[in-house]
Formats: sequence, C-alpha cells, structure tokens
Amino acid sequence: MTRYEIVIGNTMKTVDLEHFVDQTVGTETYQCQIIGEKGNIRKLVVQRRDSHILLVSLDDKMYSVRQTKRTALTVDFILNGRRVHAHFPSEVGREETGVKSDIASVNELVSSNFPAKVVSIKASKGGKLKEGDTLLVLEAMKMEAQIKAPKNCEVVEVFVHEGEIVPRGTKLVQLKFT
Repeated sequence: MTRYEIVIGNTMKTVDLEHFVDQTVGTETYQCQIIGEKGNIRKLVVQRRDSHILLVSLDDKMYSVRQTKRTALTVDFILNGRRVHAHFPSEVGREETGVKSDIASVNELVSSNFPAKVVSIKASKGGKLKEGDTLLVLEAMKMEAQIKAPKNCEVVEVFVHEGEIVPRGTKLVQLKFT
C-alpha cells in the first residue's frame, strides 16, 4: 500500500493506493481509499496506457491523466485538464528511505519505493558489478528508472522477474559490497 497526499487546487486529501490483480477485469487495478472518509474504498482501473497519457476509470467515470513531472517523492499530472500534485507524506523523507534513484532504495538490499513494473533485469545471481552498473529497470507511471549499483558489488540473489508488478517495499535484489 502506498500513501499519497494529493493536492487539487486548494484541497488536500490523503489517499492510500494498493495494487491488486483483478482476474475478472484483466487490467492494472488499484484499490483507492481517501483517508478520513469511512467505507469509501474505490476501484481504480487503468483502461489504457499510451506513451504520455493514461485513461483510468474511477467510480465508473473515465479520466485522462498526463504526467508532467516526477521526482523520487512527488508526481505532478494533469487530470481532465486540472493540475494535480501528489507526494508522500512528510514523514517519508529522502533521509529515512535512503533513496538513491527515483523508485528504489539501493543498499545491500535493493527494494522498491513505489509500486512498479520490472521492465528488465540486467544483473544475475553471482554477477560482479561495478559502481554505476545497472541492476534493473523499473517503470512507474510510464516513467522508466534504471536502478544502479551504488558501489562495486556481487549479486547474492534476484527476487523478481521481468514483467512482474511489485508493490512498494518489495525486495528486488540482494547485494554484497566488495
């Protein structure tokens, strides 16, 4: 589950998003809950992804989403013509997460900071990597991020597979610094 603070105009809401597989729909689906609104769990379905635009349905209404900016802790987008800013709550800061890339914490245990899709895996068990070598490539909200080795290391274990959708906090790769 990932918690965001979303600002639209002068209104801020705290929202929890959780990715799940809905076999009946067969598309990318999220459970969405606005914090403070009792029993208000909604189903958000990504109907179509293009290179720059997402078409999503929420409560049987269609929305067009165009991402305009993304950082490790924020994302700005246009939602049906309205500018929206989403960010992690302040208690989830760069210092606490150890963020060294847009969507993953990279230490000896590499883990996902966001729900993401594993686009490609460049490292394999037993492989030796130099500082800056790409471990894997993740995609979140149609933006790809190369996750790189922070130091010379050896790959101890790879926990994910290409094409897999991983929730926030998922262990991706175990490294041993050399």
